[in-house]
Amino acid sequence: DHYSIGTVDIASNHVIDIPSIVNSAFPTWSPDGKQLIFDSNMGLYVVPSDGSGEPIPVPDTYRTASFPAWSPDGQYIAVMYEKQENYDIGLLKPDGGPIELITSSPYGKRQANNVAPTWSPDGQYVAFLSDRDGTWRIYVVNIVDKSVQPLLTSELGITFEYAEDRSFSWSR
Repeated sequence: DHYSIGTVDIASNHVIDIPSIVNSAFPTWSPDGKQLIFDSNMGLYVVPSDGSGEPIPVPDTYRTASFPAWSPDGQYIAVMYEKQENYDIGLLKPDGGPIELITSSPYGKRQANNVAPTWSPDGQYVAFLSDRDGTWRIYVVNIVDKSVQPLLTSELGITFEYAEDRSFSWSR
């Protein structure tokens, strides 16, 4: 009656139950493989990936941050940040702190949804889905200057239903 997090040791075919919270989802490995961050109905949590410790809540993420994605250098977590009527992409430190928004709706337009963040392998960009132009498309944002560009100019027929799965990821 709830979702939980687990890992599989391929060599031994052993499943490791990771201590988690009711309705845990969207686990993401830290770059060093020692921790996982996941979403739950109580906010974001960080837990040792070997199952040895209890989940530690990431402060100030209850009802605001979801869909975590750890940066390749381990310095940031990209999240969907829920505002009153829409979502933006934000960055936060693994131990919490204020969320820095790296997307926003273009001035004078309706409030767009910017969702499903995923990091580029070099950690300089975050790709995400947005309906800012009325159709769901893939965009990238430079995390330094926050410039946003469409990844592709053609329409792909993508939809986003806020389902609990990773939408896309980068390749090297």
